[in-house]
Amino acid sequence: MFSSVRKLKHRLDQLLRETSGLEVEQARVLLTRSQLEALCRELQTQNRAIKEESQAKTTLNDISSLIADSSEKNAKLTDENASISGKLAKLCQQYEQKNALEATEAQLKAQLDACAQRFDDVQAALAQSNTAFDTYKTDIDKMKKTTRRLDKESASWRQRVCGVAVM
Repeated sequence: MFSSVRKLKHRLDQLLRETSGLEVEQARVLLTRSQLEALCRELQTQNRAIKEESQAKTTLNDISSLIADSSEKNAKLTDENASISGKLAKLCQQYEQKNALEATEAQLKAQLDACAQRFDDVQAALAQSNTAFDTYKTDIDKMKKTTRRLDKESASWRQRVCGVAVM
């Protein structure tokens, strides 16, 4: 029973460490999300600037150059967005795992409490049983002494009455 409690305590400690790691990872996700939002705002600002500049340009060469530049930037941002989206999905999954671990942790704590209560109940019953055993043993010892004394008295009376020694 102590081994089971020890295993449960070890598992609880492991879950607490994992929960702590997941909280750190969640903080990283929030930072990444903030960075993604800033990049999106920057992208929108750049897109507006490119649109305004392209309308102001009169030559086809300038328009082609701006389109090439914005295409490259958009490709990089698309790649970054895809990367950040993957990270965000991974963090969402880890968050769900963290919630599952917390639920498991609560269940393990409840089981540990139940085991501890059963252990206390067994200890109390054992103490009560030991007390009863000691009482019965004392009573039996008293009965043996009384039986010996009565046997001696009975033999003494028989000898007096019958005049014969009884063994």
